[in-house]
Amino acid sequence: DDGITWEAPVHFDEGNFDHNECMVAETEPGKLVAFMRTLAAPFMWVSRSEDHGKTWTPLVQSNVSGECPCLLRHNSGTLVMFSRGYGAFVKLSFDCGESWTKGWRISPASAMVGMTELADGRVLIVMHEGYRVPGYVRGQFFRVTPGGPVPTK
Repeated sequence: DDGITWEAPVHFDEGNFDHNECMVAETEPGKLVAFMRTLAAPFMWVSRSEDHGKTWTPLVQSNVSGECPCLLRHNSGTLVMFSRGYGAFVKLSFDCGESWTKGWRISPASAMVGMTELADGRVLIVMHEGYRVPGYVRGQFFRVTPGGPVPTK
C-alpha cells in the first residue's frame, strides 16, 4: 500500500548486539541475504531468509571483512558488494553470497556509497569520499565479468 502500513519489525538475531549498517539483497525469488558490519568481530555478520524476510537465520560470521556494505544483485545473478575499510572495495559472489572474490580497491578513500545497475548492465557506483571532513562525490561505471569488475565509461 505504498508504505502506508507496516508489519511489526523482524529481528535478525535478538541476542546479538554486535552489528549495524545492514544491507539486504534478493538472491532468488523470495530468498534474501543480509550482510552487516561488525563492531567487534573479525568479519561481517550474515543472515538468510527463505520466506521474503519474514524469518531469518541466526547471525553467523561470514568470511568477508569490511564496513558499510552495499549489495546489488546484477541481472547476471552475480551479487556485487561494496565495502569500505582502508579504501573502497568491490567484491563479487557467483553463488548467492556463499563465497566472494578478492576485493578490488576502487578508491583509496573510505567512502559511503550507493550502487545501481543501468539498463545496459553497467553498474554505477556513486561515493562520498571523506568522513567528517569536506570530501568529493565521485562516480564510477564498471561491468560485471567472471574475472571481476571492469571499469568502463
